Amino acid sequence: MIGQGIYRLLKAMVFKERSVHILALSFSLGVYIAFSPFIGLHTIMIFFLSWLLSLNIAVTFMATYLINNPWTMIPVYSSGYFFGDWMLSSIFGVDTIASNPAWMSYINEPIIQCTGIQGVSFWALLTGGNVLGVGLALVLYPIMKKVFGRIVVRVYP
Repeated sequence: MIGQGIYRLLKAMVFKERSVHILALSFSLGVYIAFSPFIGLHTIMIFFLSWLLSLNIAVTFMATYLINNPWTMIPVYSSGYFFGDWMLSSIFGVDTIASNPAWMSYINEPIIQCTGIQGVSFWALLTGGNVLGVGLALVLYPIMKKVFGRIVVRVYP
């Protein structure tokens, strides 16, 4: 039942856009924005980047908030953070805590008091979210191009 609802939503969006390439790019941009670590700027990024790149705003909006919504925010940001921490410390050998900006200590203190988690790294979140977002967007582009291609063929035989 949920699958049929998503299919109807995608179909309604395809009626406005016939280019499979534009639809797949719009979805991929939405995936990147969903994983981007710029908390609070997602909606602005959706409208501005979709307008700037002449993409389908509805598809970008749907992809972003299908992935990153109030129920999935913690897993999405956690995966970006842990990926960035792993990438910076294991691959590049960077001490992420030592390279934090000075103002991160004001953010780390309440986190330590409330959760007991020590040493949240600004650079791990920023790097991990962006790299993970770009990587997933690149992987999903050809998949979504096929999906949208099938939908367009059904709608416009």
